[in-house]
Amino acid sequence: MSVASVTCRTVFEADLPTVSYEDAPTPAAAHEALKQARQQFPIAMGSHGPEILSYELAHTALRDHRLAPPRGLGLEAQGISSGPLWDRVTATLLSVNGEDHARLRELIVDAEGKIDDVVAFTRSSREFHLAVAEASHNRVLVVQLISLQHVSWPARNPTLTAKVARRILDAHKELASLIEIRDAAGARRLMDDHVKMIAARRVAEQRDKRPAEQDCC
Repeated sequence: MSVASVTCRTVFEADLPTVSYEDAPTPAAAHEALKQARQQFPIAMGSHGPEILSYELAHTALRDHRLAPPRGLGLEAQGISSGPLWDRVTATLLSVNGEDHARLRELIVDAEGKIDDVVAFTRSSREFHLAVAEASHNRVLVVQLISLQHVSWPARNPTLTAKVARRILDAHKELASLIEIRDAAGARRLMDDHVKMIAARRVAEQRDKRPAEQDCC
């Protein structure tokens, strides 16, 4: 039986298999309990409600903008709805929903249509980076990025080739996907590598601008 074949009005009426692993004596026992439940159906009823057990189904669900985590990512259930912790959690990329995701995807499509126009592609890529910062709702990060772009982001990128542009676009697509599925560690690693690539290209640009007589050693 597949998920699509279930016609119940709500998931609570679907007679789902149950799964319990929080009190498992070892991680291996917890994984075994999840495995047995997953063999019956990709969704099971856990102690806190329905749980998606299939990676593919979880990936699909997390990219559906109709599914949005509560603001604060569950802090309200612990009695926290304000204060420094609340402000910090609600301002992270893990809390990005709806319109912010749509904006990132729109900019990716926009850049793809401008991949042969160096100036337009550079501008669109700059706007994507700013959109990621704005999606975090971290005003300090936004201001820092705007300042950095003003100082070091060229209007025309002399090192931008079709190959480099495609690599940039692929990185932006992957970053948007990681943010959508709320993979914070993956997004952080990807962005770190992406920024290092940008820094290396900026260094190369400055090196190529230097007079030949300065290029000793």
